[in-house]
Amino acid sequence: MALYEYGNSRLSRENGFVKQILSFTRDLDEVAEELFALKTSGGQEYCGTAINKTVKNLKWSKKDDVYKVIFIAGNEAFTQGSVDFRIAISNAKKKGIFVNTIFCGTKQAGIAMQWRKAAELAVSEYTNINQGAAVARIETPQDMELSKLNRRLNTTYMAYGRGGAKALKRKHKLDTLAAPAGASVMNERIFNKAQESEAISSWDLISAIETGKIEQKNIKNEQLPEELKKMSKKEREKLIAKKLLERKKVKAKILKLQKERKKYIAEKERENASAPSTMGKAVINAIRKQASQKGFKF
Repeated sequence: MALYEYGNSRLSRENGFVKQILSFTRDLDEVAEELFALKTSGGQEYCGTAINKTVKNLKWSKKDDVYKVIFIAGNEAFTQGSVDFRIAISNAKKKGIFVNTIFCGTKQAGIAMQWRKAAELAVSEYTNINQGAAVARIETPQDMELSKLNRRLNTTYMAYGRGGAKALKRKHKLDTLAAPAGASVMNERIFNKAQESEAISSWDLISAIETGKIEQKNIKNEQLPEELKKMSKKEREKLIAKKLLERKKVKAKILKLQKERKKYIAEKERENASAPSTMGKAVINAIRKQASQKGFKF
């Protein structure tokens, strides 16, 4: 995932009020941290410029079987700026990139301001949302147990190597930032944490061993966290084995509870079909439809 901000009057006019926050990364904690930090003062939205910069500046895969997508959200005319959005979308299509548009306002206003036209040209999805609407938070019978499992999962992380301690500190900080948003948001975070071993294997020793990125015998002593440096080889192996087993058990329980939780939420949403569309729903629906065209299964 990569992240750009645009339409912020505090950004450089010379760059079309567009700024790259992150290039492609697998670390969702890094993305979340940057999203929490974003602030805007409003301004002109140069959609064509924003799309063009993401198409040209990011290192997109050249493979045809990779799902490549841009999501752009805003609430002003899609036609602003010096780069014609039609040209920008044409450049995206040449690289096999979907361009989904999300208009923050009424459906008709988005159509009038060319947000649907842009999506049609990209053979992609147009959605409108009310960004001011309260997001429905559905409490589930699994919430409390997932919270307990998250605390257990947090005990299995072991920072190693350069930047490991900083990354672990960020992970705990983001749990704190996400918690006030409610169980619904926090549980999605917990679910992602249970699947991210590959993404965090560069700093979490347990994930690195889980994924086969490193073998215990090849770890240099200076790379180890302080708690392991002080231990004998036997003590170290015993602790790592204990954490690996605990991680395996906790992840299995989280994935099982998440499946039950999703089923419960789907039933509640069917009962309240009139609930307003949200950013999350717009993204998920588009991903499922488009990735399926690339052969992905859900």
